[in-house]
Parts: sequence; structure tokens; C-alpha cells
Amino acid sequence: ATVEVYRKPQVALMMTGDELVEPGTALAEGQIYDSNSLLLKSLLSQVGCDVEVHKTLSDQKDQVSNRLKTLLDKTYDLVVSVGGVSMGDKDWLPQVLSEEGEILFHKVHIRPGFPMLFGKLKDSLFFGLPGNPVSAFSTLFQFVYPSILCLNRMNRISPVTWRAELLQDVAKTHLKREFVRGRYNITATGHIEVMVCGGQQSSRIKSLSEANCMIVLNESQQDIKRGSLISIHPFSQLNSLHEFQ
Repeated sequence: ATVEVYRKPQVALMMTGDELVEPGTALAEGQIYDSNSLLLKSLLSQVGCDVEVHKTLSDQKDQVSNRLKTLLDKTYDLVVSVGGVSMGDKDWLPQVLSEEGEILFHKVHIRPGFPMLFGKLKDSLFFGLPGNPVSAFSTLFQFVYPSILCLNRMNRISPVTWRAELLQDVAKTHLKREFVRGRYNITATGHIEVMVCGGQQSSRIKSLSEANCMIVLNESQQDIKRGSLISIHPFSQLNSLHEFQ
């Protein structure tokens, strides 16, 4: 006669940066189109969240402070910002979050996504994602998505990892964990093969659109050879929560 339910995670999503303009608007000198809000809102909705997109934050400390103070009175489960978390002169989010909330960590030993910020704003988890589109996607996939699984009472479910054969050599000389855009294929015998998709700069959203997984290269892996078995995170798992809506 009755069934227990719980609400979808409530997410506040906001971009930062004076240089951002909506697609379709003529670009002035120094401006770029905002591609992140469309991408991230879609992904967050896809994994079962109710998303409210807030007005883009300017690069003024008082405006950043006022916005976070306003969010203190809300009941969001997650606050996700994009940009403004590096160490530039106008990157105010780390300082303001430390004043209005709590920073749990800032910067992670990964590529792309090194400047990521994580903390709490009253009762909300705060994720400050880097501004480059692929960095924002990667950190949302690796950090925000697992937290959403927990909020959806699916904390026993871990993000899916498969093993796949690499079909080309991949150069890697640094000691960070790297997430490389890739495209896998499952052969008729059930064998999983994967190749790198296009340019790997963190601004190259085209290669992200062509990928269907992230190739995970661990910190110690160097110059991986063709034929090696590596880990991949398939993008298809991001549809799993959408199926329950």
C-alpha cells in the first residue's frame, strides 16, 4: 500500500569567469563560449540529479562571496562550480570557500583535473571543477559521480572498471594518474580492445565527443606499449541511474 522513496539529489551548478558568453553570441576579444554548462547539466541530469543552473559568476571577490553566502541558505546536496580554482589573480573560489565553508582538499595528482577543489558549504558538498571542458568532465566522472551513487543509496556500487588491450603505444613520462579519452570495441569473442581518441589537450572537446571511455593510466605506468592490458572506465555506466527515473 505504501512505498518509501527519497528525493533526487539537488545540485546547484555555476560557471565562473568574465570571459564566458552563451553560444550564438558574437565573441569579443578575450571571450570564449560556455560549453561546460550544457555538458555538465546534461550529465548530472543523466545520473539522476535535479539541476539548477545559476548565473555565471564574475571574477570579483565580493560577488563570489555573496553567491556562496546566498547558497548557505539553500538545501542543495551538491554545489558544483566550474573554473576559478587555479592560482590565478582572479581565482577567488578557494579563498572564499575557506571563509564561508570548509576546504577538505585542493588539487589532486591527476591529469587532466589537477586544480580540483573539494569541501563543504554548510550541509552541501562543494566540488570546484577546473574550467577546461575535458578537465571538468573528467573530475565530474571521477569524483562527483561516485558521490551521487552514495546520495542515491547506491553506495555499494563502485564505478565500473574493465580491462582492455591497448592497440597502440601511448607515451607517458609524468607520475600523475592520467585519464585519456579512448574508444573501446568488444570483439566477437568478447575481447575488449581500446584506442586513444584524437588530441588529448584538456580543451579538445571534439575528442571527448568521439570517445566512449576513459583509459586510466596509473601513476607508475610509463610509456605503455601496444598489447598491454590497461583499465578503462566506460561512459555507458553514466546511463545506469537514468534508467531508474
